[in-house]
Amino acid sequence: MADLANILRFEELTINTAPALAEAHIDGWVVRASGSQTVRSNAATFLQAAPLANVPFASTYERICQWYAHTGQAPAFRISPLTDPVVQPFLLSQGFVAQDDTLFMTLDLAAAERRADDPQSAPHLGQKLIAREIAEILAEIHTAKGITGAEAEREIERQRRWRGPERGVVLRSINGTLSLGMARVQGEYLGLFNLRTIAAHQGRGYAQQVLEALLSWGEGEGARVAFLQVDATNARAVRLYERNGFLTRYVYQSLLKAK
Repeated sequence: MADLANILRFEELTINTAPALAEAHIDGWVVRASGSQTVRSNAATFLQAAPLANVPFASTYERICQWYAHTGQAPAFRISPLTDPVVQPFLLSQGFVAQDDTLFMTLDLAAAERRADDPQSAPHLGQKLIAREIAEILAEIHTAKGITGAEAEREIERQRRWRGPERGVVLRSINGTLSLGMARVQGEYLGLFNLRTIAAHQGRGYAQQVLEALLSWGEGEGARVAFLQVDATNARAVRLYERNGFLTRYVYQSLLKAK
């Protein structure tokens, strides 16, 4: 597991590479809203190495809730090892519900031999890896998730706020999209996002091909460490990443207001 200094750096990366439509800083918390389903861009995240002295969380909580009320969005919080231990029980007492754990994983890109030697890791006849604009990648993901209308438009607008290097990749065959994903580079770090295989095509090595394409692109951009976030309950994805050498550095949990 990572130490607190590394966790702070990783948490900053998750914020920096996932833009939000609205953002405020309140007592060491970065408070964000985007009107979409992406928790990182719609939750409050504590970004300090230690809790702030003489600042009771109950007071901070009221200010954060007031900010969310102004945006018209329900409050949400991300609880990482940086967060003061008093926060989670307080939020639970206020009617928040804990979601499944999320794993933050990293890969040393110099350790290429640790990646999976998968016979399916190269496109077969009739399959093609295609670079695509992020907006096009997101449109396909939204279609697969059933996200339409204003929410989909807000999510694409949010992603357009990123100004650094990025790459979207789609694996297609004559039967349509098989798997897709996107990546962004900040300094020596490569962030992987929205890796997804269409349900009817899962378990056939297609995600491996997309993952390899994104890792190779990131190395070409000068990245030395790849990172991603994955639901701990997504066993298929966790196995894929672990086979490729990704290690869990820490775990965080999201707390959402009960409806």
